[in-house]
Amino acid sequence: MSTVAELVAEITGSPAPVVFLDTCAILDVARAPAREQSASVAGAEALCGASSEVPPKVYLVVADVVAVEWSDNIAEARKEMARTASVFEHVLTAFAPASLSTVAPPTALATFRTDLETRSQTLLTACRRIDRDPAATNAALDRVIAKRRPSHKKEVKDSYILEHYRAVARALTAVVPLMLFVSSNTSDFAANRGAIDLHPELKPDFVVAGLTYAVSIASAVALLRAGGHIP
Repeated sequence: MSTVAELVAEITGSPAPVVFLDTCAILDVARAPAREQSASVAGAEALCGASSEVPPKVYLVVADVVAVEWSDNIAEARKEMARTASVFEHVLTAFAPASLSTVAPPTALATFRTDLETRSQTLLTACRRIDRDPAATNAALDRVIAKRRPSHKKEVKDSYILEHYRAVARALTAVVPLMLFVSSNTSDFAANRGAIDLHPELKPDFVVAGLTYAVSIASAVALLRAGGHIP
């Protein structure tokens, strides 16, 4: 766990792109087939590899509350994956030729689901965590009181996470070549549900902090590769 100042000092000492991850983006790795996020599984592997290099080719960052949210929501992600696997098994049993009957038995699907969850947790573990910052927490509460996105529905955690990321990003605007905020929560961050571009209300806040919005891990990796930051 690092304070905002400690994390800024570390990144300034060896500048590289920063990827700020929302909880939902990390959970998407565990529930990739159910959320049509298959490319994010490979993307998570690429991010973990780049962040583990010395010096890092990319910094992965989460707010302290993200680990708590992940733990609170992983059970629902398991259920979502179990439902998806169940549908696949039923269709395979009912309609697939006999030659395909052993392609994906239930035990194999269960192992696959466990592997995806492990990959999701590995991504979370690879992230540097920001300790609670009083100024960022107050800024988040201001958003809630004013009903400003992403707290237009009075949700606190989304603003708490965003303001901690903005606190780090603002201090790095002249240092880091690319800073990405990754969230598949399009109902709160995107222009509209299912869109890939940032909501207009949030654009000024992102511009000031030097943040670019990415709707998925796969999209973030594509931007990093387009800029030549990771292979």
